Amino acid sequence: MQDIKTIKDLSKAVHEIRDTHAVNLIKLHNQYEKEELTYEELKVLLLNELYSCLEKIVALTLKALKKLYKIKNNEVLKLEDLIYSEDGKTIEERLDSYYIEKKGLHAKTNLIRLIDTESEYVFSGVMEDKIDPELYPYFRVDNLDEDDCGCPAPGTIFPMSAEKPPYHPECECTWEPLTQEEYEKENLN
Repeated sequence: MQDIKTIKDLSKAVHEIRDTHAVNLIKLHNQYEKEELTYEELKVLLLNELYSCLEKIVALTLKALKKLYKIKNNEVLKLEDLIYSEDGKTIEERLDSYYIEKKGLHAKTNLIRLIDTESEYVFSGVMEDKIDPELYPYFRVDNLDEDDCGCPAPGTIFPMSAEKPPYHPECECTWEPLTQEEYEKENLN
């Protein structure tokens, strides 16, 4: 495991995993556009690539959380419970939509959007499931991206019960758990 000492380090590592798999998704898409793959073959390969990415993110996040925080349980997480679900669609249904309704360049853009969104939801979902709110009653919003995405400003602190990032598809925001003592120290400064 990389030298992960903070949530920001973990977020960077998650992005590296995601970016590697995003390149592979685009390569598969290019094969499809060259008619080297049928759509059904493509879909299986894309789903395998997406799930491989998300499984690696879960494994890395769990390992890092065990090192950085006292995590509250060791229960196995179901990937399906962590993915973006606000549109009511599965990953497979979104892939079908991207290729059937939005062909060409839009499909590439949507593949990147899909892997970006799912990566952040899975990363945050693992954290939310494993971080004990009694030990860490607050969280601080952070953002690796320098652009303002319309989310709470980096450094904003919320109670653990508040909605956590990601706040929208392709959101680059993350959150860092804070103990009561860390929260009080932040408010003194």
